[in-house]
Amino acid sequence: MHKKLLKQNVANIITFTRFILAIIIFRLTFLLFHDPSYYKRYLLFYLLAWLSDFFDGRIARRLEIASKTGAIFDLLVDCFFVFLLNIQVMVMKLLPFAFLFLLCEKILNYVITSKIMNGINPSQSHFWNDKIGRLVAASFYVIPWFVVSLKVMFPGNVRIGYGFITVIVVLGIISSLSRYVETYKEWKSDMKAERT
Repeated sequence: MHKKLLKQNVANIITFTRFILAIIIFRLTFLLFHDPSYYKRYLLFYLLAWLSDFFDGRIARRLEIASKTGAIFDLLVDCFFVFLLNIQVMVMKLLPFAFLFLLCEKILNYVITSKIMNGINPSQSHFWNDKIGRLVAASFYVIPWFVVSLKVMFPGNVRIGYGFITVIVVLGIISSLSRYVETYKEWKSDMKAERT
């Protein structure tokens, strides 16, 4: 009984560990600025968080336990992780607050366009992914680590990472526009098919 329950929930347990890891990383980030010797622990926990995000969905699919509820839980934990750590580095003045607009827009865009596409084509997966959008979403995980690492390694030059962040902003805008266009085309095609 316990083995079956564990197997059914192993992906969600891995996802939940990312929630806990986000809180630990949040705390370590503050400690790191008072004592740089925390960097190895910070890096280890960040790596564990990335790995949990990489493996939870793959394990769910491999064990054939993927579900809409699991996908939503994963998205919520991802949002918590990304918002907590990105807002933290914004408050610490390592990232401009304007970046928050891109974060919010990308998440709303992802949810809304996926919902529309699922309504048009119910056979598709729970959420619709585009390649550029995946890259941008992955960068939301990387950016807090990146700017904190730059601050630790190059304390006097905080703005060194702005070129990277500018590229992410541009890719985010391209991804959002392409998702809106693709969703509109699918919707228009679906409306035309319904009329005939």
